[in-house]
Amino acid sequence: MKNTSKLNNPKYLKGLLIVGLVLLAAGALAGYLLPSDAHLATSIAGMVSGSGSSFALIGGILLLRRWRLGEKRARDFELTMTDERGMAVAYKAQSAAAIAAVLAMAAMVLTALARDDEFYVLMGSMLLCAVALVKLAAWHIYNRKM
Repeated sequence: MKNTSKLNNPKYLKGLLIVGLVLLAAGALAGYLLPSDAHLATSIAGMVSGSGSSFALIGGILLLRRWRLGEKRARDFELTMTDERGMAVAYKAQSAAAIAAVLAMAAMVLTALARDDEFYVLMGSMLLCAVALVKLAAWHIYNRKM
């Protein structure tokens, strides 16, 4: 099975880092220049800067990791992550994370029900459905590849 992830290529990692830094700067500048009464626009600027910081952080960390490990060792590590045993371990870890997320969101829904807060009940219910869909997609992908 071939690993088709673009995050193995340093060229894409540098692009991710640059795009993240540009988004971070654009969102921060827009948030600074917009008037304080423009709530929706400042929220969008915050979302853009948050997305940019996430992209920059992911790209930077992966580039630093590749630089510290060296190209050969990083490629060897990526190959070990695509074998069947590695995929089985990843599926088990993903299952444990999904169970923890479902339990946390169920606790949020129960707390919102106790407080009679309809918004958080609806939001928690939608998040529970999203986690169930992600879990179903992961199960389908991992079972087809193994």
